[in-house]
Amino acid sequence: MVNLEGLRNKIYNSIFVSLGSDLLYSSLITPEADKYGDETEESYTTERLVLAVPYNLIGNRRDYQDFGDLSIGDVDIAFQHNSTLGIDMRVKWNNKYYFVKEIEEFPIANGNLVSVARLSKSII
Repeated sequence: MVNLEGLRNKIYNSIFVSLGSDLLYSSLITPEADKYGDETEESYTTERLVLAVPYNLIGNRRDYQDFGDLSIGDVDIAFQHNSTLGIDMRVKWNNKYYFVKEIEEFPIANGNLVSVARLSKSII
């Protein structure tokens, strides 16, 4: 029988703590219209922190892509199972901004072991 919490702790300590880097993420606050009907400037919620590692650099086959080939400027990252990172959120990682395009969870023993997200480089 797999002990899910024990496995999560091993992954957290051996991968995220030793190899991980800070990833800041935030959600877009829905812009409101001013008195002229124009949308107000985009703003984001307070940034939250999670440790992340490049997903395609963990395994033995660094060129293997679960989601398929990466587009130019895209990167896959693995992050902790309990993060609230979601699709269309803005993330700052390695001093570059990205948007979350896709998230995949890796279920085991009736729980999520780790999550992987595909990030698309932001032009903003």
